[in-house]
Amino acid sequence: MKTRYRIGGDALSAGILSTLMAARGANHGTAAPRLLRALNAAGFDLQLTDSANRASLAFARPMKYELLADESLRWELAFRPATILLDKARRKWPRRPLGLLTPFAGLSDALIGRLLRRPHRSKAALCEVRTLDAQAFAELLPRFLTGFRLHPLWPREELLWLLDQAAQKRANGPLSFVALCKPQGMPIGCYALHGEAGRVASVVHVFAERGHGETVLDHLIASAEEMGCTGVEGQACKALMPHLYRYPGLIFRYGGAAMVRSGREDVMAALRAGDILIGGLAGDRWTRLSADPFGVPRAR
Repeated sequence: MKTRYRIGGDALSAGILSTLMAARGANHGTAAPRLLRALNAAGFDLQLTDSANRASLAFARPMKYELLADESLRWELAFRPATILLDKARRKWPRRPLGLLTPFAGLSDALIGRLLRRPHRSKAALCEVRTLDAQAFAELLPRFLTGFRLHPLWPREELLWLLDQAAQKRANGPLSFVALCKPQGMPIGCYALHGEAGRVASVVHVFAERGHGETVLDHLIASAEEMGCTGVEGQACKALMPHLYRYPGLIFRYGGAAMVRSGREDVMAALRAGDILIGGLAGDRWTRLSADPFGVPRAR
């Protein structure tokens, strides 16, 4: 996906790398390096991805892609862990009578919840909560980008296209947009979230003013639980890591390598300082390729 980034007063051309694919019968041992070399020769000021698997990571590192460790992780917080495990088992073994275990899963979740969850006084209760549509979210979002030295330049039409594409993802439920504001009406953060009762909610992106990340995360997590979701997950980022550590039972796992390559030293300096917005809408993990099924039904 072609887009533009800004650093200082300069506008940069950027290419967001998605899935690498090769035709059947191709020499798979050389296909990935050749595709990456073609991208490197395409004339972008920077190339980036947040969804590379370990094989792609092995190919890209010798080509001077630099890894962002925090953005390569996903965080997960289970509200009903036993129910999540039972649901995964039922999908894997649909013919087995695993539904009989549902009451036991409920009892286990109640016990685990008492052990892990503790009362917490959140500043989110003092905020005004606004449910937005895609148009209003696209108008609000740019105000949160300038806190990063290196950040996307999203024209309104491009941002609306990204949000429309994200809304087509079905694995985790419908997409909703929420903004949190101070009592005076000043926005302090916003987020886009896939979620519905009985599923694990999935965060597309979280934006927060400096000093308000904890408040925005508190509301997001509480909202997902009130929705009836069995848990919530999202992409980690450097700015939110200190706040994510606060939640008992929250775990991290490898989600996909977040990498950047550029011939500009100012770009790489911003990357090494963690002063770059990558991931979420500025990446690839939000797309349908990351979760939705695309298998072709076999003829019987």
